[in-house]
Amino acid sequence: MKKVSIAIASALALFPFIALATFNADLQYGSTGNDVTELQEFLTAQGNYTGPITGNFYSLTRQGVIGFQAANGISPAAGYFGPLTRAKVNAILAEQDAASDAQAIQETGTIPTPTKDDAVSLLQAQVNALLEQLKKLTAQVETQTTTQQQNVQLGTSTTTITKLLILPLVQEDPKKKKEEALKKEYGLKINALEKELLELEFFNGKESDLLEIRNKYSYTTAEEAQAALGYAPTQNQIQAAARVYAMYEATNPVARSKGTLVEALRVLQKEVRDKIAALRNELERKLLEI
Repeated sequence: MKKVSIAIASALALFPFIALATFNADLQYGSTGNDVTELQEFLTAQGNYTGPITGNFYSLTRQGVIGFQAANGISPAAGYFGPLTRAKVNAILAEQDAASDAQAIQETGTIPTPTKDDAVSLLQAQVNALLEQLKKLTAQVETQTTTQQQNVQLGTSTTTITKLLILPLVQEDPKKKKEEALKKEYGLKINALEKELLELEFFNGKESDLLEIRNKYSYTTAEEAQAALGYAPTQNQIQAAARVYAMYEATNPVARSKGTLVEALRVLQKEVRDKIAALRNELERKLLEI
C-alpha cells in the first residue's frame, strides 16, 4: 500500500496549473466567479473599469463593459457581455499573446509558452498518462494479491483512487448551483427591463418625437419617417413610444399638452426602475434564504 501512495503522489504531480485567458461564456448583471474576475482585470487594463476586483458582476462592472462597448463600436452598448463583446475582447487578448510571443523569441531565442489550444492538449495528454499509470499500478497490485482480503483492499484502494481523481471533477455544490440558477433567472429579467429603460430614456429631451413617431411612422415609410425625425426609429423605440402615447391618451383630452406627455414618459421610466429595484431586492432575499 505504501507503493500505491507513492505512485499516486507521483501521478498527481503530473498536473500543472494552466491558465486559459479566453472568454467562452456570456456574462451579465449578477454573474460571479473567475470569469468575472478576469473580465474586471481586463477592463481595468483597458481603462474602462476603476472598481475593485471582486469577481461579482454588478453596476460598476456593467458600466465598465458599457464603456468598452462604446469605445469599440459595439451596439447596443448596454453592458451585456455577449458573443460580440467576447469576440472583441478575445481578439485583443490574441493580439497581446502574439506580441508577447514575438518579443520572447526576439529577446531569448526560445520558443514561447504554448498557446491555449496547446495547453489543453497537454493537459489531456497528462490525464491520459496518469490513467495509464494507474492502470499499470492496479495490475501490479493484482499480481501481488494472494488472499481474498488483499483483493478487497485492492478494490478499496481503486475506489479511493477513483474518488480522489474523478469526484472532485464532477461534484457540484448544491447551494452554489441554486445561487447560479437564481442569478441567471433574475439577471435575464433585470437585463430585459434595463434595455426597456434605455429605450424610454432615449426620448428624454425628445418628447415631441413621441407624437411624430405615433402620428407619422404608423402611416408612412421608414424613409419618410427618417426625413421627418432626422433618424429612423428602431422597433423597440416604436414600442416605447406607443406605451407613452397610450398613457398620454388616457388623460383628459382637455388637459393634454406636451407637459402631460413628458409626465407620462417620466411615470413609465419610474415604473421600470421600481421593477428593477424590486427584482434586485427579491434576488438578494432569495440568496440569503438558500
